[in-house]
Amino acid sequence: MLSGGQSTRMGKDKALLKHHEGDSWLSHKLNILKKLDLETILLTNHQSHINEISEFHKVNILFDKKPFHGPLNCMEFLYSKFLGKYDYILLMPVDMPFINSKHIENFIKYWQKNRDIALIAHSNKMAQPLLGIYPLNQANLNKLNERLQLGKINFQGWTKSIPFHYYFAKDKEFINVNSLKELKSLNYY
Repeated sequence: MLSGGQSTRMGKDKALLKHHEGDSWLSHKLNILKKLDLETILLTNHQSHINEISEFHKVNILFDKKPFHGPLNCMEFLYSKFLGKYDYILLMPVDMPFINSKHIENFIKYWQKNRDIALIAHSNKMAQPLLGIYPLNQANLNKLNERLQLGKINFQGWTKSIPFHYYFAKDKEFINVNSLKELKSLNYY
């Protein structure tokens, strides 16, 4: 789970916002992963996120090697750390407030039909590559490193350079929320 950003557009830490089902956005996502019995790794830069985690969650915590340099650098860190240890990684952002365990379960089932390529969430308006299942292989890491060496840190640019397909939202589950204005427009509270 990625939870290391600065939440600049939100104006406050998105991970610690109160979720409409209770708890924080961070705890909500951790509860989803716990319910699905998935090994969970939290990549963060914030002590407050660590303080938010209960013993119930059984979370491995990693601190970002390059804090606040974007999710593509985070992905390079994850690939470098876990290539050879795991075959795939489910990447999940903290800022999708409408997602639930059934959505992730269906996402994984769809991916299982073709495990050889990445599966990326799509909101029906735009790709949401921070929710995706990515094969941890050398070819994907090479493409990622090529982009970073050229100074290109756009995550979608990398995903378009590797084999992938989309999983389209059925409702608003894959909406990524970055500002209070977006929250209000969704009648979130």
